[in-house]
Order: sequence, then structure tokens, then C-alpha cells
Amino acid sequence: MSHEDPITEALRAWEEEGKEGLEELMRLVYGELKELSRSQLRRERSDHTLNPTALVNEVYLRLLHLKAVSWESRRPFFAFATTLMRRVLVDYARAVEAEKRPDKADRV
Repeated sequence: MSHEDPITEALRAWEEEGKEGLEELMRLVYGELKELSRSQLRRERSDHTLNPTALVNEVYLRLLHLKAVSWESRRPFFAFATTLMRRVLVDYARAVEAEKRPDKADRV
């Protein structure tokens, strides 16, 4: 029987099992990821339309698309998840800004 941290065990299971392992990992880390997302969103503008749940869901979708994962422990995983949250927020801001600019075809 292993005495490792359950999250570290889930990270290793994700590496071995793929999507099923990721789903188990998400059940274990969802609360912590939601706290991290709240922290990230506090740094954003007050009228941001993304909420913590949506941000965690976007991170999950990006994690699903990773080809190979290998995590030694929970610390690098949470650091990577925080980086993904920042990328989601940056991508979201770029998309919102792009909507404000007219298409080149509309220019006179």
C-alpha cells in the first residue's frame, strides 16, 4: 500500500490511464483549482465575465489536450495549472479586444 499524497497518486494515474486518470485527479483538486482561479480573477478587472468555475473548466479542457504528462508531485502541477489560468485569461482578453475592432472587410 502506498503512503503517497492522493494527489500525487492521481497525477501518476493520469500519466498511465489518460482521461480517466485526469477525471479522478480533477475530483481531488477541483476545490484547490477553484481557489486559485478566484485568486487569479481578483487580479482582473471587476466586470470580468468569466467566473472561477468557468476558468477551472477551461483549464480542464486544456489539460485534456496534453499529449504527455509526467508530474513528480502536486507542486509543479498546480504551478502549471496557474499558468494555464493566466493563458486562458490572456486569450479571453484578446478575444474580447478583437471583437471591438471591425473586420478589415468593414473598413472604408
